[in-house]
Amino acid sequence: MNETLIKDVTELLKVERLAILSADFERMERIADEKEAVIERLKNTSGFGVDALDRLKKLQIENNALLNASREGIVQVNRRLGSVRKNASELATYSASGEKSTVVTNSAKFELKA
Repeated sequence: MNETLIKDVTELLKVERLAILSADFERMERIADEKEAVIERLKNTSGFGVDALDRLKKLQIENNALLNASREGIVQVNRRLGSVRKNASELATYSASGEKSTVVTNSAKFELKA
């Protein structure tokens, strides 16, 4: 039973990795529910080898690193999109005397041409 449980957890962590890499958020949510159930099974079972638990820990650490990188990427994209939106709706210009002036447009299709 312990070997089967370790194999199940290992497979689940591998599937989670693929879901993270493919940005399959719905699948990641389902996997989170499955992981909770598996963790309960692990808690109620003893006799696991240290090597097996170390392998699981390594897989989980790798998945957490991928999730953190994914989250940071999403944060950066949101910041960049906010900046692009702001720049598309406002144009800062300067007069001949050096005074700053802002031109505001309501158009999302504002284009800058040289």
